[in-house]
Order: sequence, then structure tokens, then C-alpha cells
Amino acid sequence: MPKKKRWGKKYIDKRNWKDYNNRLIKRGKYYINPRFLETWLEEIKEANFGKVGEPFLYPNSLIDFLAVLKSKGFDYRALEGIIRALSKRLNNFPVICFSQIRRRMLALPVSFDAKSNELIVGADGSGIKWATEVIG
Repeated sequence: MPKKKRWGKKYIDKRNWKDYNNRLIKRGKYYINPRFLETWLEEIKEANFGKVGEPFLYPNSLIDFLAVLKSKGFDYRALEGIIRALSKRLNNFPVICFSQIRRRMLALPVSFDAKSNELIVGADGSGIKWATEVIG
């Protein structure tokens, strides 16, 4: 079969694949970051300081960790299963039940720290990828 001539200019790939791969790896570190294991006791002391009533047992960093997994499609009972497995493998820390996971996630403050006063922010429907652009 004769070779066909391609129309237009040849595509030159100018992507920096090493940088792109490193960004994907960093994203994975964000999704699975069990920071709560290192800061559990300090966070609990801070959360319970001056609190009246039953003390908190679970730090907000644990709830943040679970919220990231929830945004990736896990249901609340699966999140409880993940925490049970981590507890069994690591330090036998107390396991939070799925209904309390939901209540604590709904109570989390939503914050966004902008680095400029003039931003254009876009997000796709799944909430997985975000893009920001500074105007000015």
C-alpha cells in the first residue's frame, strides 16, 4: 500500500513529561495522606480544650482524609471499612462509625484561600480537577 502524504505541519510534542509525571505522583500523595496518625493526640487536646459535654475522639485531619476519599466515590460504609483496616494494620486507634463520619463531614468548614483578589475559578462536574487563573 502506498504511503499517504500527511496534510499540515507535523505535530511536535512540547510537553515536559518528567514534570507531568511528578504532578500526577504529587496528586496521589494528596489523595492518600494519613497525616492524622501523626497529629491525632495534639488535635484532640486542642479540639477538647474548654469543651463542655462528651469529648471528641477523632481529629479533623481524619475527617479531611475521609472527605478526600469520599470525593473519589467511596460511600460512608466503605470509609468506615478503610479506617478499620488502617486501625488494624497500624496502631489500633479507635474506629469512627459511618454515621459519625457523615455528620463530621457535613460540619467541616469549607474554606478557600485565594492568593489574589481577582480570580477566575473553574471546576468540572466531578470536582476532581480544578483550574485557577489570576487576572491582572
